[in-house]
Amino acid sequence: MFIHMLVSFVPLLELVSQDHRPTMHLIRRDMLRAHNALLHVYASHGQVEKAKQLYRSMQERGPAIDAVSGSTIIAAYAKVALALPSVHHLQCSLHNWFASIA
Repeated sequence: MFIHMLVSFVPLLELVSQDHRPTMHLIRRDMLRAHNALLHVYASHGQVEKAKQLYRSMQERGPAIDAVSGSTIIAAYAKVALALPSVHHLQCSLHNWFASIA
């Protein structure tokens, strides 16, 4: 719900007059921070699909992604990969299991 409110706010940026350029810059900066914070929450709680959807939405509709956005999505995938058992560990476990039943 929160992200939908943020995304629906983006078209309002275009309504800001040229006289308010510093204000528009601050709004864009704050929107990027809010999106990155939400991206971080999804990533830190293992919700990679939601993080990926938000990241793609940022690529398509804004705000423009930055280094924080990119490193957060990489961290989300790394966290999921670390939670999975490694192939070697799985092979050793299967070998030990087969050895114990033989």
